[in-house]
Amino acid sequence: SEFIEKDGMVSDSEAEDNEENKVKLPQDFSGRGNQRSNKSAIRLKEIGPRLSLQLLKIEEGISSGATLYHAFQKRTPQEAAELKEKKRREAELRKLRRMKQERNVERKRKEKE
Repeated sequence: SEFIEKDGMVSDSEAEDNEENKVKLPQDFSGRGNQRSNKSAIRLKEIGPRLSLQLLKIEEGISSGATLYHAFQKRTPQEAAELKEKKRREAELRKLRRMKQERNVERKRKEKE
């Protein structure tokens, strides 16, 4: 951020004004010494990181729903249905375990009294 905000700073590759970083101006530009047909030095400034993003996964909900798209895994409709059924059975089993645990806790609480 300091590199962008402070005008006096240049990158290592731009430390010197040599013929490689000078161009002949086709028209007048604002600023000192920037007149048509004169050579003027050019300095480039980074305005931010360059990123190339690739979509990997789309989920229904936030880290809890079904996967709608995945870049590396492809499933047939049959495989998706099997997976959905498996998740439904696991959720049902969790619910049964929780109910059993709550009954046990209630039973132990009553025994204690």
